[in-house]
Amino acid sequence: MTSQRVIARSLVRETFATIGSLYVPVLIISSSGLIMLVVNVFSKLDPLGVALYMTYWIWAGSLSSKALIVYTHRRLTGNKVTVGEAFKQVNTREVQLIFANH
Repeated sequence: MTSQRVIARSLVRETFATIGSLYVPVLIISSSGLIMLVVNVFSKLDPLGVALYMTYWIWAGSLSSKALIVYTHRRLTGNKVTVGEAFKQVNTREVQLIFANH
């Protein structure tokens, strides 16, 4: 068996060619989590802010992480999907996805 050299630039170029179109939609899906992280880091939250933050992580954080998984899976398997369709699919199957995770 002969071994081939792995050229880092070629590997990175091929990787970006394969998954490069995922970056912007993934950033859009994850943006709410990034915003909440920045708010939490740069401000001292009062009790109302803590309640808002906890509500976000219980509901919206769960929804966006599941939409991210659905979007990435469908996109990498070759299916055409939009961010809105991923959220819609997660929203209609929320109960099934909750039981599948536990």
